[in-house]
Amino acid sequence: MENREKHILKIIGIPDDNRVDVGYNDGFLKEFLLNFDGNSSFLENITLHNAHITTAYLGGKDHFQTLQLAFKPDIIVNMMCDPEVQKKSLLLFENLNFKAPILNHPRDIAKTARDTVSQNLHSTPEFIIPKTYRIAPNTKEEIRALGKHYFGDKAFLFRPVSSHGGEGLFKIDDVTSETFDAFVLDGNKEYFLSEFVDFKNSEGVYQKARFYMINAKAYPRHYIDADTWKIHAHSRESMKNIEEEKRFLENPPPLFEKFCAYVYAYLKLDFFGVDCAMLPDGKIVLFEANVCMRPFANHTQEHLQAAEKNLLTAFGALLNTRIESRTSKV
Repeated sequence: MENREKHILKIIGIPDDNRVDVGYNDGFLKEFLLNFDGNSSFLENITLHNAHITTAYLGGKDHFQTLQLAFKPDIIVNMMCDPEVQKKSLLLFENLNFKAPILNHPRDIAKTARDTVSQNLHSTPEFIIPKTYRIAPNTKEEIRALGKHYFGDKAFLFRPVSSHGGEGLFKIDDVTSETFDAFVLDGNKEYFLSEFVDFKNSEGVYQKARFYMINAKAYPRHYIDADTWKIHAHSRESMKNIEEEKRFLENPPPLFEKFCAYVYAYLKLDFFGVDCAMLPDGKIVLFEANVCMRPFANHTQEHLQAAEKNLLTAFGALLNTRIESRTSKV
């Protein structure tokens, strides 16, 4: 039993708009590369001995009621990560009767929506969970009225519901003068209004930490500094304090790990990412917690490669442990 090939079923969700990005490298013998919005890349670069990964795509225009497999999966890994764009495929997943352990159950993915997190994960004396509201405005005047209602004269963040990585994210400092001309306002297109918490430190620098929770344990991934509040992957190009990031990754302050455990207690996902920052008063503020954060990249710096290796090792161990637990009962 121990030497037989292990079967992993990877679930990819087709987004509700049925769109797919197709990449094709002309002149080389390789298949089309398909990319569906709203799916994680956690299984990339994972090496598993004597294991075979099969991909199933859920959703699309024609839904099936049963999934016919030529094998019995030892484990099912749900790669869907965005409940905003995968409502149909997540519901389909829930209604299928998989008789195998599932990593990242679809009902828990549904809990990662920004407004859902805001409503169900509460601030504490140590942690701040900014308030987030979902709206579908018809006019810019409606946005202004809601912004005033929720935040008064304070700045807030405005973004399309399905955006990630800072795409389409704006800080509204004065809602009365903002035009919102770049956005579709038709009563159908949804947006998030989020409380803005200024996390600039005493030196005028913004610092964002990223952790990954894998099997209920926190693993630091990066600690990026920038001169602006909007920190994303490209912010690393102008980072000034690499040494501080190295120290952070080697020995993160315990309060960050306590915060990740607090978020995990709500989400209960097997693997997901947490973006957050420490405020000047020592509190931790949450930016987002979901599975859509890319865990692996082609970094050349040793401390980032080491952090990535820790993630690969932890995720591989999670898969092997669950598979072994499953096969030992067969």
